[in-house]
Amino acid sequence: ELRTWQEAARIVQGQEIGDIRHVILDWRFESYDNQKSISTWKTSFRRGGGVLQHFGAHALYNLEWMFGPISSVTADLSSAPDLGRQGDTLVVASLHFAGGFTGAMILSNAATGGQLHQICVYGSKGQVELRNNSRDPIDGFELWVGNERPERIEVELSDDKTEDSRVVPTARISRRFVDWIVLGEPTRPSFASGVRVQQLIAAFVSSSTCEGVRRSTDFIDS
Repeated sequence: ELRTWQEAARIVQGQEIGDIRHVILDWRFESYDNQKSISTWKTSFRRGGGVLQHFGAHALYNLEWMFGPISSVTADLSSAPDLGRQGDTLVVASLHFAGGFTGAMILSNAATGGQLHQICVYGSKGQVELRNNSRDPIDGFELWVGNERPERIEVELSDDKTEDSRVVPTARISRRFVDWIVLGEPTRPSFASGVRVQQLIAAFVSSSTCEGVRRSTDFIDS
């Protein structure tokens, strides 16, 4: 839903940086629950929480939206020992895409003081980088494109400064979904998109060496 992300997808899919070699997603921050040591569904894997299910779901959808299907994964899920969480707080994964290139993904919602969300794409002719070093999940994304010295070509700024920056893009998705129901105009994300993300999450869990998370796979399988 963001202009910076849409332009990045256009550049990558139009092969303006050549053939994709590697994709690296790095999303590190400290969630409110972990910062305040609060236990909720967001910190429980069995209840749909943990960084993979809570935030990784978005990351996985966006990766396939931009780069096509992920064909296989190898992942490690772990939890910060001092937090005593049943849910994971760190995901480190190696990705293989159906397009023949590979990638890496790091997610953490227990990165003390961290505030980084970026996707780097390295092609045979150059690179594309989406970078956000702010605490705002929407405003602050920068799009950098180039070769040895990438240039910043766009910065994401929300249209409405009076609300949470997530309201406007979320409303766009909701509007399209309602139009699908009322007018029969298919859109994306869809229920199929949600199922696909759950399949990917299950693949991450099944490949993980974290026993505390592996014991919870029945939740996903059901």
